[in-house]
Amino acid sequence: MSGSVTHSIEAQRYTQDRNVYATSVESSTSDESSAVSIRSSSDYTVSISEEAQALLDDDKANAGDQNEKSSADAVDKSTSTDADSSNELSEDEQNKVAELKSRDQEVRTHEQAHASAGGQYAGSPSYDYEQGPDGKRYAVGGEVQIDVSPIPNNAQATIDKMKQVYRAALAPSEPSAADRAVAREAQANITEASSQLLKENSLLSENSTAPSSTSRDGSVLSDTALNQTDSGSLSRRPLSLTA
Repeated sequence: MSGSVTHSIEAQRYTQDRNVYATSVESSTSDESSAVSIRSSSDYTVSISEEAQALLDDDKANAGDQNEKSSADAVDKSTSTDADSSNELSEDEQNKVAELKSRDQEVRTHEQAHASAGGQYAGSPSYDYEQGPDGKRYAVGGEVQIDVSPIPNNAQATIDKMKQVYRAALAPSEPSAADRAVAREAQANITEASSQLLKENSLLSENSTAPSSTSRDGSVLSDTALNQTDSGSLSRRPLSLTA
């Protein structure tokens, strides 16, 4: 009987051990499944260190700075090109370019002064160019055509016109020899027109008190009509105002 009990105990113990084993196997299987599940889900999740995150942030910041630099570079492209060109020139060539730039500004200012003061009697400036060591063209000379012809049969209008021509000729701060020649001719035309105007005014004064003459057909002719002379028509004769 004791053997039977012992057997029963051993059998029970075996059964219990088997149950423990089964439970252990099930637990182990469950853990493996969880591990597989974790590994499966971890395939879609990337974890990085703080140092790596800092590097990524730096890359983003650098990308933003690069975009700003690109915009700035586009704006300063022409300036950069000029600077590069200057760097490629020798010292003598750079001095030559500086002289040409100064001359260009001087010529344009000079001729624009003529054109502005001359108004309707002056043409548009035209320039003579010289190419500099940097490959650019610079104005080194120029002229403005201006009309110095008197206005036919109108001394007062001629005087007004010649005064404007005179001002246009001497408009620049440093008039050239050609400019002064035009000014002298305008002054001479003013003197001549003034003399003509004085004669006309004198004749008008005399005729206001002189008797009238009667023609054969009975029409009245004033002494002005009898003594009037035709000054003739003068063509436009343009001169050049130069730098």
